Amino acid sequence: MTSDDLVPLMCGIAYAANVHGTPAVRVETARRYLAALLESVFVRR
Repeated sequence: MTSDDLVPLMCGIAYAANVHGTPAVRVETARRYLAALLESVFVRR
């Protein structure tokens, strides 16, 4: 993974949270997806 991959991944998280989350839970959905991404990138090396 390179720094060039981060913008598309963040866009993917925003899109997925928008599509799969209800309006009331979109922020929490995005936070969960972002936490999963960050954990997989920075914790599980």
